[in-house]
Amino acid sequence: MKLRDRIIETSIELFNLEGAHKISTNHIIDALGISPGTLYYHFRNREEIIREIFEKIITDFNGIYPSGDVLTVQESLKILETVYSLFYKYRFFYRDISILLSRDPLLRERYIENRIQRFRQQEFLFDMMIRSGIMRRPDSLIEQENLMDNLWMVTDFWFSYVQSSRDSITEKDIAGGIEHYFYMLKPYLEPSVVREFEQNIGQETA
Repeated sequence: MKLRDRIIETSIELFNLEGAHKISTNHIIDALGISPGTLYYHFRNREEIIREIFEKIITDFNGIYPSGDVLTVQESLKILETVYSLFYKYRFFYRDISILLSRDPLLRERYIENRIQRFRQQEFLFDMMIRSGIMRRPDSLIEQENLMDNLWMVTDFWFSYVQSSRDSITEKDIAGGIEHYFYMLKPYLEPSVVREFEQNIGQETA
């Protein structure tokens, strides 16, 4: 692995463990056993490292969206599971998202750009689910826009919400995020597929 990639991977591990606000470049240097000059050759500061990690996050998310015309329930669930698994993989970012964006205008600008792209991807995914008979289209454009906003909040801000009520985030919280997403989407799912969704996320609701 190239040193630049090692810096990124080590930073993610440390940030996830302690929180980005508690980890300085000196911590990263010590963990890697390199000189300050070596790190600063690749990254000028911690903010630049976090921006690079966010680019990695964008790449990972772009890779999960399907390119076909139809979708099965199982494929839909797999996408949802992958989404929350990625949130967990980069949990430091989503746990402290408001702080990180407020402290770095360049990161905030890139985050907003990515949100626009992700909304387009979500619209494409909705269209696939509608064509596949999995969900119905919301009754109006404003209803669809509000649904997408709400789903965004229960994804990007899920771990921030979890962290607000207890000290740590665990891998089990992936299932909690999926459950909340499902119940928000449930009114728009076709009745014929609701039970299949429930069974696959371990629900026994009526």
